[in-house]
Amino acid sequence: MQATLAAFAMFCLLASASPLSGQRGMPATPPVTFTGTLRQIDRKIIAIETADGNILQFHCTRKTTFLDGSVKVKPASFKLSDRISVEAKAAPDETLDAVIVRLDRKK
Repeated sequence: MQATLAAFAMFCLLASASPLSGQRGMPATPPVTFTGTLRQIDRKIIAIETADGNILQFHCTRKTTFLDGSVKVKPASFKLSDRISVEAKAAPDETLDAVIVRLDRKK
């Protein structure tokens, strides 16, 4: 739990300290990847449970891409309890926007 909170705190710190990108005054921050078990998915929200039991929520936007490997898929292809990775960026309202949602297949 502390590791996830520390990662999120570092993400927020980087987001607040980064220079402006010049595009609508939004900070230019690199996406951060979170991995966990899918607990909720709908048109607007994705929730995952991390390995330490924390629930993280991400907002889906029209720019959110869903992938199975390198193939684009529809969100309906994801099932609850699937292991996924969410690449996310901080939104202006201090939430996390999902950029890429990727199904993690066991190898």
